Amino acid sequence: MDTNLNPEQGLKLIESMIAQAKHSFQRISFYFMLWGGLLLVATLMEYFMGQAGMPNGWLGWPIMGTLGGIVAWMHGSREGQKSGVATFADRVFMWVWMAFIITLLLIIVSNVAVGSQPGPWVCLLTGMPTFITGGILRFRPLVVGGVLFWLFGMVSLFVWPEQGALLFGLALVTGYIIPGILLKRQEDGVRTA
Repeated sequence: MDTNLNPEQGLKLIESMIAQAKHSFQRISFYFMLWGGLLLVATLMEYFMGQAGMPNGWLGWPIMGTLGGIVAWMHGSREGQKSGVATFADRVFMWVWMAFIITLLLIIVSNVAVGSQPGPWVCLLTGMPTFITGGILRFRPLVVGGVLFWLFGMVSLFVWPEQGALLFGLALVTGYIIPGILLKRQEDGVRTA
């Protein structure tokens, strides 16, 4: 690679990098809103079905998880074809969230196998990639969202375990949905600027 760029070439390189970063932002807000909404539905379904004495409220989780996986995969495939090139940030996010999903599944399976509720542990674990993503993007609402996942996870584990589903729902709203909406607004503002 030629490192002797004239000012015009340097400006074009910078503009290209900014465009790639903007595109990465665009793809990320979709996932926070998608997963926040779907998992909120699963959480509320489990909670209200449990309150009504109805069995199998937990079925919302695999249903919404499968639906979310399909929609996220389709969206990611379509966006990947549009962009053609994965940025460094794209790769970091992919590996952080892939490690999260694998660990999440192991925690859920392990907790269910020993007869324990996985909810508080899922909430605690979810804080990590949310916090990391917010830090990498320098987007404070996601950093705060990660901290709130940790806080609500601790409260549901030690203080208010009987309302763990509602606390997880609140964590989803404050940690995924609201930051996702704010990130989307920022993206839209960046695109129009």
